[in-house]
Amino acid sequence: MIIIEDNRILDDGTVVALGNFDGVHIGHKELLIKAKERAEKINRKLVVITFNEKLTQKKNRGVDCKIMSFKQKCKVLKSMGVDILYILDFNQELRNMSREDFVKDILINKVRAEEIFIGFNFKFGKNAEGDASYLKNGGFKFKVNIIDAVEYKDKIVSSSLIRDYIKSGNIEEVNEILIVPFTISGKVIRGKGRGKHLGFATANLKCDDKYINPKFGVYETRTVYKGKEYKSLTNVGENPTFGDIDLFSIETHLLGFDDDIYDENIDVEFVRFMRGEVKFTTVTNLITQVKSDISSILFAKEK
Repeated sequence: MIIIEDNRILDDGTVVALGNFDGVHIGHKELLIKAKERAEKINRKLVVITFNEKLTQKKNRGVDCKIMSFKQKCKVLKSMGVDILYILDFNQELRNMSREDFVKDILINKVRAEEIFIGFNFKFGKNAEGDASYLKNGGFKFKVNIIDAVEYKDKIVSSSLIRDYIKSGNIEEVNEILIVPFTISGKVIRGKGRGKHLGFATANLKCDDKYINPKFGVYETRTVYKGKEYKSLTNVGENPTFGDIDLFSIETHLLGFDDDIYDENIDVEFVRFMRGEVKFTTVTNLITQVKSDISSILFAKEK
């Protein structure tokens, strides 16, 4: 898959999938499958047009941002047969671009769209005046295919729904909607060393991207390190028992693993929310609970 970020003009006509793709989910999957089938039928490249992360970094959102890292998004899109990922810089010029100019400058002149696939509710252009209906009925030379809503448990699948689920700890639902498990990646950094002292060494994660914050608590996870998966127990939160963390942390205990992996990169795949954060009255009670959490993971049925 080729990634383009310089607004270059493509050489040949294309089939275009248009959307934010903020966390590639089952709705996106339906759109991409249909677009890919069409691209192959008419011997054209499949181009996904999306926007850089500035689109999702809204005021007062802080690090509560991404569902999926850019690297992971690229991996998923490539696996679904996307030939070209065409990324637009969501700058002032693009924000002020009229829907007419977006079609003419981007869709026609830049990516040379011959056929477009778009979700039923996608908006583009200044003041979000452009939509699927405008493309369909605008008299343009390209063909427009509108993909209807995909539902999950009687709710329309969307990035907003996924964010709500993550914030609520509904990780199992999230993983049924996303194409790949909800994952937070980053580098292992030195923490306070408390976990090792308690008998449960943890990898403290410095995130490599600005992810949406999961609900504070303890999760069953799978940690991928150098291509190998390990069952793991992950705490997201403030460690209220000790009360010495200003911001939240992500700490992962890899079961049956005791190597030194400081400064190494790992991927933490969230499996299920186990319990909320608890302020234990004694360290002994904390240790007992962690042992119980680990047993729950070890004897859980594989999914």
